[in-house]
Amino acid sequence: MLRGHCEDVGRDYDEIAKTVMMPLDPGANGEKADALLERLQSLTALGISHVHGRIPQVSEITPLELFGERVIPVAAGF
Repeated sequence: MLRGHCEDVGRDYDEIAKTVMMPLDPGANGEKADALLERLQSLTALGISHVHGRIPQVSEITPLELFGERVIPVAAGF
């Protein structure tokens, strides 16, 4: 849809930063990290360049640590 609109108005589709909003939940013990990474990789394949979201239970340090240890290093390579 976006690509078609860009063609209609003469805009370069590749110049647009594609962004999505989604939950960024690695799981309480990291059990959802692999599924989250699969989703992020599939979004990358679709041309998504930015993801914004929230990490559940952000008041606890563990979800942030898990996200930093298990998700960010892998997703940075997509």
